[in-house]
Amino acid sequence: MMRLFRAICRVLAASAVFLAFPACDGAIADYYAIYGKPADFQRADEIAIHGRVVERDTDKPIKGIAIYIQGITAHYAHLTDDKGEFSFPVPPKEGMYVISCIDIDGNENGRYGPEPPYTYSRDRVENSYKVPLEFELTLLP
Repeated sequence: MMRLFRAICRVLAASAVFLAFPACDGAIADYYAIYGKPADFQRADEIAIHGRVVERDTDKPIKGIAIYIQGITAHYAHLTDDKGEFSFPVPPKEGMYVISCIDIDGNENGRYGPEPPYTYSRDRVENSYKVPLEFELTLLP
């Protein structure tokens, strides 16, 4: 019975892929609106932001921390990698970038407490490829 269920699921998944891709008109903007931009995709008017999230007491990198930028990434976040690093393009804006780091995975990487948002100038964000932004989180007991 379980084999039959798996076979049906495979057929349905293959059918969905087969029917979905011909429906796409190939517009790159629509693709990115649905699936998100790849990490290395950057438009000419965007700024690449680079940073690293570490544990405050040990300076150990933290994987899986969500990075939000006020007014830019309201409905999605970028996660830190195994080295606690992140890099993604953001639109340029006047004024300050307000960046929040939030542990969204529960206890998977430990429990890190909420921290106040960090605030960086546009110049600092633009130069983050030279000197990455540094964020520190505190491990909760």
